[in-house]
Amino acid sequence: MTHKAFRLSLVQRKNKVFSKYKDTHHPAVKSARKAAKVEVKKACKNFEKKLAENIKSEKKSFFA
Repeated sequence: MTHKAFRLSLVQRKNKVFSKYKDTHHPAVKSARKAAKVEVKKACKNFEKKLAENIKSEKKSFFA
């Protein structure tokens, strides 16, 4: 499973758990939301890090 698919599945799980309980203060909803948030932040940070590392050779991707 790729990282992108894993993150997408966490976001889908978060949505599914919320639709089941309809309460943002439920422990299951809180844990699913936190897991999805952490993975999305990691993905964003990793993407920006890769852009910064490749800026010398691939300027077009940075300015895109």
